[in-house]
Amino acid sequence: MRDKLKIISKPSPNFDPRPTKIKPTIIVIHYTAMLNTIDALDRLCDPVSKVSSHYLIDKKGQIFSLVGDENRAWHAGIGVWQGCTDVNSSSIGIELSNSGDEPYSFHLMESLVELVQNIMKKWDINPNNVIGHSDLAPDRKKDPGRYFDWAWLEYLGCLLYTSPSPRDRQNRGWRGGGGKKKGGGGG
Repeated sequence: MRDKLKIISKPSPNFDPRPTKIKPTIIVIHYTAMLNTIDALDRLCDPVSKVSSHYLIDKKGQIFSLVGDENRAWHAGIGVWQGCTDVNSSSIGIELSNSGDEPYSFHLMESLVELVQNIMKKWDINPNNVIGHSDLAPDRKKDPGRYFDWAWLEYLGCLLYTSPSPRDRQNRGWRGGGGKKKGGGGG
């Protein structure tokens, strides 16, 4: 692993301030469902799209910062995580450059692990609250999808893993929604 992450600033206009006294307690992992990083950056930075994330990681492992952690990116949409109904206000969103139909590259995953570890340390985020988009919106989202290696993130201390049900393996990857992780947690 690298000693220091190299993050390129690519500001998105699609954000607003976090509500007063709200700090990030959740990390939400997404895939872009787009063919390439340039198209994803264009969409996440287009004011007409009204979508964004805090970070985007390309297949080579390059990290782009789109919205500052102190602000509220527009990535989660309607959903709930462990009682939190305004996930955008309580989370950091990370988009991964992936169509959803392909394995994630080693370099992307390596950068993701380092970024997640840094964010967890900076904001004191519980591993129970490192989730996929499908966890907070299981009826409408599948990302980060079946090719995402949740077990590797657990092995490296980035989250607590729950074994998948057959339905989750088939439809969404290793888990569905509703906060079905070990050990409770807050958020």
